[in-house]
Formats: sequence, structure tokens, C-alpha cells
Amino acid sequence: METTRRRVFTVVGLACLVLSTAPALSWGPEGHREIGEKAIDSLRDPLKDFFEDREDTFYELLDDPARSRNTAHFFLERYDEFPFWDVPATRELALRRFSEEDIAENGDGLWRLLEAYDALVGAFEEADFDLVLERASDVAWLVGEVGVPPNTSAAGDGQATQQDGLARRYDTQLVEIFADELRVRDSAAVYLDRPHEFIRSLPLKAHIWVDNINFTDSMSRRGVAGYDRFYMDGMWNELGGLTGALMTDAARDIASLWYTAWVAAGRPEVPET
Repeated sequence: METTRRRVFTVVGLACLVLSTAPALSWGPEGHREIGEKAIDSLRDPLKDFFEDREDTFYELLDDPARSRNTAHFFLERYDEFPFWDVPATRELALRRFSEEDIAENGDGLWRLLEAYDALVGAFEEADFDLVLERASDVAWLVGEVGVPPNTSAAGDGQATQQDGLARRYDTQLVEIFADELRVRDSAAVYLDRPHEFIRSLPLKAHIWVDNINFTDSMSRRGVAGYDRFYMDGMWNELGGLTGALMTDAARDIASLWYTAWVAAGRPEVPET
């Protein structure tokens, strides 16, 4: 196991050095796929059968390379002061207070998720099940992105400790290196009485971990020359459980939004294989 981890670290580390300036999916492709798989497992029939029968198409949509070129961060403190009660609830409200340039810089992941959920309800209402898969993949990806703590803060990339690159180290490299040890658990989808309010809570829930991750990042550098295997071991020892819990929550949240959208659309009959 130790030899395998060292070999994985070497390969992943070299790749990340080469691509260090390129945008990346938070959680990485493996993490997003794991969350998607657990989301499908969290459903009940008939939606569970529908997604299982079309999982290859769903994963192709979820893994669309174009997503990595279109970041989905949402820096809460740029839109309001803690405890963030006055963050604009919609893009339209945000444009009354902030410019398009401000929003491009500070992120619109939350509003994109709200829009994707409404589009999923519309696809179910139209009984356009090819479109349902597309919009469901949008919801899945965006829930994953806005649930990543570094994506919710302008200080989430290690600026506070002068260790830039924290976001990639935490939500991409760490997940890739320790994929075999990651525990994303099964849970059950629930009906959400107020789905839009629920969605607006997701970045708030993730944001509470930003300082913890920044502190762990700083402490893991003590006594090591760089972001090597020993640094990564220290990060995983402190944050592995949290990472699994965040991804478990994301899978349940995705499944609950899918199920709620289907109910909101009147429970249309879904096609068999």
C-alpha cells in the first residue's frame, strides 16, 4: 500500500506540476464520478432504475471536459458579511448591487445551481428525458462544486497563510492520491419542501470549513521541504474524514434535488430501458 501510494503520488504530483496553471474540477473527475454514483444509489425507484439504466450516458455528461473550463466558485464574503444572511438570492437581485464584472470575478456557482434545478424541473415537466439527463448532470456537478470549501471563499486558495494553490492540493490532488481510502457513504434521498432555500444553504455549509482547511494546510508544511508525500499524509490524516463526509453530503443532496424536481414536475412516468 505504501509503495503504491508513493508511486501514485509521484505520477499525480508530476502531472499537477505540469498543469498547475490550468483550471481543474474541484474533487477532480474521480471525485465527481464517485459522488454521482452514490447519488444514484441514494435514489428510490423509478428514478433509481432510470439513472442506472443510463449511467454511461450520465457519466459522459458529468465528465464533459468543458466543465473544467467553466469554474463554479462562489465567494460568500464578496457578496455579504458573515453570517451571510443578505447574499443575493438570485442572479437578478445580485445585478442590482454588483456589476457583471464583479460577478464574473467572485463567482456565480450558487445562482447557476438554482437555474440548473429549475431547468431540471422543466425537463421533467416536458418529459424530455434526454434533457433530464443533461440537466441532472448539471445539478450534480454544481452541487459538488459549491460544496467544496475553498470554492466558497476568496481566501480559499491559501492566501491567508501565503500558501497559494491550496484549493488544487485539497480538493483535487488529495482525492486522487487517497482515492482507495476515501469513504463516501450511502444515504437516502429525501423530498425537499423548500428546494431553493436548501440550495442557498449549500455554500454556507461548506464555508465553515475554510479556516480549518487553511490551518491544516499550514500545519502540514511544518518540517517538510514542499508539498511532498509527507505533507499529503498530514493533510489526509486530518481532513480525510471531513472530505468523505462532504462528498457523502453532496451525493445525498444531489439525489434529493433530483427526486424533488421529479415530484415538483408531477411525478411523470419515466421510460424504461
